Amino acid sequence: MQPWVHVEQIMGLPISLHVRGVGEHQGCVEKRATAFFEHLKRADHIFSLWRPDSDISRLARGEVGVAQLDPLVNKVWELAEHAQQATEGAYSAFGLSDDYRPIINGKHVSAHFDPTGLVKGWAVEEAATAELERLVELGMSVCVNAGGDVWMRTAENDPEGWNVGIENAANPQEIATVIKVRNGAVATSGTYARGQHIYSPLLDMPAPWEGSLTVSGPTLTWADIWATAAFASPEVTPDHGCTVVIDQRKAY
Repeated sequence: MQPWVHVEQIMGLPISLHVRGVGEHQGCVEKRATAFFEHLKRADHIFSLWRPDSDISRLARGEVGVAQLDPLVNKVWELAEHAQQATEGAYSAFGLSDDYRPIINGKHVSAHFDPTGLVKGWAVEEAATAELERLVELGMSVCVNAGGDVWMRTAENDPEGWNVGIENAANPQEIATVIKVRNGAVATSGTYARGQHIYSPLLDMPAPWEGSLTVSGPTLTWADIWATAAFASPEVTPDHGCTVVIDQRKAY
């Protein structure tokens, strides 16, 4: 049976929701899906540096302090501090050198706090936990694919789980490997899709290699953080139950 699928463009990328075993729960699925995507739209409105009216953009311009913003900003700020400590500085959302801050309308923004490297995975996981876990309790299996970062849950009576194909970084038309996941997450960080955009805090420069690195783990938040940290810094070994699935980096 084909899964129920819905796709929306949020955070600058397609985010797809896949649900198996919908049966008589079509109305519930549609209601939960709407709420799930609303969570993500709210996160985008708060955290996008590409939106001049976002909380993070206002913070970057020095118009407000963290205490004056949506409480989620402080929550993500604390997560970013934890991530920096856990990765021993291989991931950092703070104090980027001027040359490596995001460029918007041809200019580097003045942000000293850029949580872009973790907020997508965190937002998807927060929204999925709030709105989609109930579908699993009702016997459905659920998968969210956010631009290659994947969150998955499988119903107890579903023997299949989810197959996740990892693109070949040298040729995205090919699959480098496939892993099966029942409950957990997979996150990929790299340059092959969007160019040399990953900043290495330990090197204080963009990561000097191309390709990608994929991490799996129990949570999408930490899989996303560790994928970014491990891609940017070769000496990093993922923690929080995360492991490297495939490392496709190569030096420029």
